[in-house]
Amino acid sequence: MASEKIYLLVIVVGTAWVYYWLGYQTYLRAFNGSLASVGFAVLANFFLLLLGWSIVSTVITDPGKPPVFWGFFMDEPQNRRKRYCLTCHLFKPERCRHCSTCKRCVMGMDHHCPWLATCVGYYNRRFFILTLTYATLAVWTVLLFNAPKVYRIVQHWRGLSSFSQVFQHKAYLGIVFTYCVIIFLAFVITKFYIYHLRLVINNNTTLEDLQCQRAKEPIETRFDIGLKRNIASVMGSNYLGWVLPITSLPMPSDGVVWIMNESSAATSGTQVDYVKVAQ
Repeated sequence: MASEKIYLLVIVVGTAWVYYWLGYQTYLRAFNGSLASVGFAVLANFFLLLLGWSIVSTVITDPGKPPVFWGFFMDEPQNRRKRYCLTCHLFKPERCRHCSTCKRCVMGMDHHCPWLATCVGYYNRRFFILTLTYATLAVWTVLLFNAPKVYRIVQHWRGLSSFSQVFQHKAYLGIVFTYCVIIFLAFVITKFYIYHLRLVINNNTTLEDLQCQRAKEPIETRFDIGLKRNIASVMGSNYLGWVLPITSLPMPSDGVVWIMNESSAATSGTQVDYVKVAQ
């Protein structure tokens, strides 16, 4: 966990680097009040603020820990097969998994994120999705607004009489280099974001999807209860929470009982399954 904090530091330093070269150097240093300058200042800072807020909300929100005595009572209302964690010594509710990095069970676990040094689970997954949303919007805002600037720099370089003159303007080198890095990151982040959007739309988790891929089985559909309800099960029932990382907004359930579609609910069993968690 301590080593993972370095990844979080990389995010902070990298964001500051991009903001300096593709924000301060290109627009804010010589702010002229033009439409492009105002648009960039408003959009870039707005998305950056929401990105930072989403990251903090993801990190400080506990992903969810199963109730200690869940599953030990005969009158347990959830009529499904129960799994037992031999590491945490407790029954695991549906979609709960043990994280060997955090050394605990996490309700509705999606995955462990090393970049944020935390597990993404039932209570903080919506903030993780918003982190990807605003990261995607931020990088594409930077790319689009800086494209004319970079184009003019490249045109200026093409008019130079010798290649060595390129190194006379170090600011230009920093801007173009950072822009090239952002092009790569934009496509990586966007692809990652689309993947997680698909999971939310289908009400799947990363671990469930990877498990199906390894077993070469069809995509998990047990929890697919319709588009709107699928999104609400991850992002919450309050629409404000779909766009803002407000930690005080409640989730629609306790993360223990999950609604299944009719075909899957009809085949659910009552067998208790003692499973040793792979470390």
